[in-house]
Amino acid sequence: AAHSMTPSIGQGANIGLEDAAEIGYLLRDTLAGDSNKHTISNTIQNFVSIRQERVREIHAASRMQALNKNKKDTTLGSFRKRDPAFFGRLYGWQPLSSVRSSNR
Repeated sequence: AAHSMTPSIGQGANIGLEDAAEIGYLLRDTLAGDSNKHTISNTIQNFVSIRQERVREIHAASRMQALNKNKKDTTLGSFRKRDPAFFGRLYGWQPLSSVRSSNR
């Protein structure tokens, strides 16, 4: 993974593991020949588009937590107040490719 992440919410390594799982599912399908139109290059572009929004959200949350470290609320409670569904998205992740594969 190539995501610079502050350690504020402890998600740097997790994002790397998520990336590995996602690219693994995508490459499995490409290399198995499930689709003649998918090349490795197309697969990588697809991977980037799938991962971009999630990584951006978690990166922003981690950065916000780092910037707030000198404030009174240093817990993740501010995220719960601002966006109650954040933790569901954070901890309920599944590779989109695996979800698509199981729906075939």
